[in-house]
Amino acid sequence: MVVVDDVGWNNVPWHNKDLEAYMPVSKNLSAQGVELDRHYAYLYCSPSRSSLLSGRLPFHVNQVNLKPEYASSGIPEEMATIPEKLKSAGYVTHATGKWHCGAATPRHTPHGRGFDTHLGYFDGAEDHFTQRQCIDAECAQPDNITSNFIDLWHTDRPAYGMNGTYGDSMYANFVIETLEEHPLEKPVFLYVAFQGNHAPLQAPEEYLSKFPQEWAHDRRAYAAMGAFWDMALGRIVGTLQRRGMWEHTLLVLTSDNGGPVYPSSAPRYPHCGGANNWPLLGGKANNFEGGVRTAAFASGGFLPHSVRGTKLEGYIHIGDWYATLCDLAGVNPFDARAAKAGLPAVDSINMWPLLSGSTQVSPRNEIPLSVDGPGFHQKPGKSADTVSALIVGDYKLLGGIYVGTFRQAPQWPTKDSCCHSSCFLKPSFFQRCGTASKPKCLYNIRQDPEETVNLFEAEPALVRNMTSRLEALRQSLFFPQLHDKKNSTAYSIWQSRYRGWVGPWKDLDPAEILI
Repeated sequence: MVVVDDVGWNNVPWHNKDLEAYMPVSKNLSAQGVELDRHYAYLYCSPSRSSLLSGRLPFHVNQVNLKPEYASSGIPEEMATIPEKLKSAGYVTHATGKWHCGAATPRHTPHGRGFDTHLGYFDGAEDHFTQRQCIDAECAQPDNITSNFIDLWHTDRPAYGMNGTYGDSMYANFVIETLEEHPLEKPVFLYVAFQGNHAPLQAPEEYLSKFPQEWAHDRRAYAAMGAFWDMALGRIVGTLQRRGMWEHTLLVLTSDNGGPVYPSSAPRYPHCGGANNWPLLGGKANNFEGGVRTAAFASGGFLPHSVRGTKLEGYIHIGDWYATLCDLAGVNPFDARAAKAGLPAVDSINMWPLLSGSTQVSPRNEIPLSVDGPGFHQKPGKSADTVSALIVGDYKLLGGIYVGTFRQAPQWPTKDSCCHSSCFLKPSFFQRCGTASKPKCLYNIRQDPEETVNLFEAEPALVRNMTSRLEALRQSLFFPQLHDKKNSTAYSIWQSRYRGWVGPWKDLDPAEILI
């Protein structure tokens, strides 16, 4: 399972022919596999990852990006995860790269959630070269030096001495070394969460030089990051092929959300995020197609020959991989531990019959994209910022105020693009869709995937029905992160216990973590 970070719809070679020469691995894998044309996720990072690993729709697990110093960040510990389920079927499990699913206690870390080994970072972003934790707007700067903490963890302890290498190179090396040592008689689950293309926009000079200097810096750096993870993916696939594992491999790749097109508020470094979701409307942090319809494909030798080279247009939500992988491993997706704790049940639907071609119709006809979730500002408890969106059949209903809802050009951003935050205060960059509880935007996303015609006035009965459905979904809203507050205890623990590195901080037993 490969998750690339903040990758836009038009930033992959299976949607943009101009990138084919720079990203040949993902181009070939998508062409030889199944393009997932209607694959959806949450409008930003942590909820998508929490949904994927727990098998819940975001409004049943997590709808806000919280940092590791929040106790409720990510997935509640009573919920089972994909690696826990697969381990019960005899799988060896490994994770690398971005986590962003909680780290308050050892139980919340990847190792605590079922991964045998893990090398990666807990927060949502960090410097690609130094692994310093990013701080707000400064994270967007290519020369971020403001953080006091290093965020890099190796299974059950800080990864002392491993920092200082370009992140996705380090993570690819970890996967390859793990595969080289893997006993071939055992099944394996690899969760590869690349750091690219998340800010700060950084890439090795060798990859920056592949792209024209006349491009805007953010577009050039963003493209170079994509070319790098494509190369890293190729190294991993090559190892699987060399060891004779590829013929038995199912590889799924998806972005965690649409590409960011909103500006940085860092005064020294105005930029547009670097991404491009053309021709879709909007981008990361809104519920328009550019923010939630993700670039994705499935590939590998395990796919039936009959479906290779095809495009699948049935709905799949990122949370559906939980039940799909459980089915392939022969384990029941039911989460007994969560049921005992009174937590929401698994929402995931097995998509293997659809993916393998044994059925032509997706079992998922409804996708609650968000239900009273925080919008662009991601402030839990601020009702003015909440947004809701629901897909039923061919239609999507949206409620709330969205920023960055403009359609990028095919070659965007350019040096002439206005990327200062003041540009995004213009009315043309906002979309007002009523409120989260009283939505006022309706689109037929099958006939009008670019969301050009608002059908709110033309389809009053449909609006009423879908609004009523949203209200019914609201009754099961699970939002433990809503009123959580940052815990400063984390910083003192990070400084005193880990010598300036990020790690678990809550309810620690001295014997649980070695440094």
